[in-house]
Parts: sequence; structure tokens; C-alpha cells
Amino acid sequence: MNYLKIKNLVKNSAAFRLFKKDYAAFIISFLYTEFKVYDQLTIEAEAFARTLKDTIETYKEENLIDNEFLLSSEHYINEWANDGFVRKFYEETKSEFYIEITPEMESVFKWVSEIEKIELGEVVATRSRFLNIFHLLKELVEDSVATSQDRIRVLEAQKK
Repeated sequence: MNYLKIKNLVKNSAAFRLFKKDYAAFIISFLYTEFKVYDQLTIEAEAFARTLKDTIETYKEENLIDNEFLLSSEHYINEWANDGFVRKFYEETKSEFYIEITPEMESVFKWVSEIEKIELGEVVATRSRFLNIFHLLKELVEDSVATSQDRIRVLEAQKK
């Protein structure tokens, strides 16, 4: 990763555009819930818009978000599609529009999940993992000595 590549990503990537949004947390949590928690690959656009509208109203009632969401849910869906967070497509066999998340949103979900693990202390540094594995292998070798005489020799060597 060099400067120019990163600069280009920051400028053109949907993921970076997302994190620049004032309500990025809402977008991520809403899309994650709809597509990952409910395990859906595509969602019919009208149902998606209704769910978005209901979620915004619920969050406002619970004072989780301010009145920053003043536009229609269809407006936000179109904005998210233009920004590359979701893809809106027409399925001719069903004569309806559908919504799906983009590969970049999949990457955002993975990244946020990894950050969450780090924050919760679930991620151990690579060096620590390596040392732990090394010590466990060493114990395994020492404990698997074939005869008792060999084991005594190993223990005496450790004593010195």
C-alpha cells in the first residue's frame, strides 16, 4: 500500500464515502441487520423502503437519532445506491425492483466486525499467538518422551 493507491481509495471507494457520512453508523447497522442478521441476499425495494422508514421512525422515538432524517426512505435508498452502498436492480421476471448490498459493504461489515473484536479484546497479537503455539509445541514434545528414563533426562536438562 503506497500513498497514491491509498489516496485514490479514499477519494473513490464507497467504503470511505460511507465513513464520511454523518450517519454512517445508522447505515451500517441498518444494512447489516437487513442483509446479514436476517440472512437475505436481495430485498424487494418496496419492503426495504418500508422497513427503512419504520426503523428511522423507531430510532427517532427512542431518541437514538436526531431529526437529521427528514427525507423519504426512497431518497436515502437512491442516495445509497448512487454512493455504492447498495445496488438497486430490476428483475424482469417479477416486474419489481430489488436491493442488494455491494461487495464494498461486505468489506465494511468485515472491517467493523474486526474492529469490534479488537475493542472487546478478542484479538491477540500475532507475536503472542506465535509464542503461545511455540510453548504448547514445546510442552507437547517434552511430555511425549518415549520412556521414563528419557523424561528424567529432559527434566534434568531443564534444571540446569
